[in-house]
Amino acid sequence: MRRVCTFALFVGAAYVLLAPSFAFTQATAGAGQQTGPDPDRLDAQARKVLDAGLKSNGLAGQAMKPWHAKVDFQEALNLVDGRKMFNGSMEEWYAGPYRWHRAYSGQRENWNGSEWSLSKVERYAKSQRHEALDDYSLMFRIARPLIDPLFQIANIKPTDQLAIRRVDASDMSLNCVSLSPKSAAERGKNPGWMVPTMCFDDDAHLRVIRSEETILEFNDIQLFDGKAVARDVRISNSGHLSAEIKVNLLEEMDGLDDEILKPPADAVFRPYVVERGSPKPVDRKSTRLN
Repeated sequence: MRRVCTFALFVGAAYVLLAPSFAFTQATAGAGQQTGPDPDRLDAQARKVLDAGLKSNGLAGQAMKPWHAKVDFQEALNLVDGRKMFNGSMEEWYAGPYRWHRAYSGQRENWNGSEWSLSKVERYAKSQRHEALDDYSLMFRIARPLIDPLFQIANIKPTDQLAIRRVDASDMSLNCVSLSPKSAAERGKNPGWMVPTMCFDDDAHLRVIRSEETILEFNDIQLFDGKAVARDVRISNSGHLSAEIKVNLLEEMDGLDDEILKPPADAVFRPYVVERGSPKPVDRKSTRLN
């Protein structure tokens, strides 16, 4: 028995981190006396917001029931003859964090094919065209923002100091979490690539991520299996729209056929690669026990 969730789609603009009209609230002490917020208090509050966000957003995780989704996307590519937008689609059958099958089709030669994940380090791919499937890039640019948008929270260290600020917009108020200036400086160049600014509404639903000059907007929020899912995701780079992802179908699969998750004999094994923005593996041989 399948429970089908169908939702109306709409396109919205929420560049809240770029617009100068948004006001940032500050803590106050005493009547009319303004003071700087306590860094430790802000860090604790920011971590509480992120913890609630992890529990409330996305389609990944051990607790998620198996699901099936169909997605359309557009992506702009910079070519020799100018910037062009290309169309594509993705279909996914999901049984767990590292057990899924994705099928892609699109206008680009390397957007046609399938990939299968059997475990964290065992993945296979098969192209439907002469050119190899661009599976790693499609994972990072299309699948990840929709399914597991908060994966970079894993990059936050216990020693990092986080900051949180209230962003008041005309149509919503957001709680935005980022590295403190101190921790951002300690990380060196482009710290936002590893720990971006993440903004949530008052229901702990993810609405905006900013990673340096890249901004992701999460629109048309709907609940699915207790999690908030954006049916429309817009990605911009340096103020220009670079991709838009729209969910056309999202349904629970009470009895997901294992055959769907098995790669065919001619699928090619894909070496394990750490995705951009993901934590680096720990070398346990060099880890000392206290």
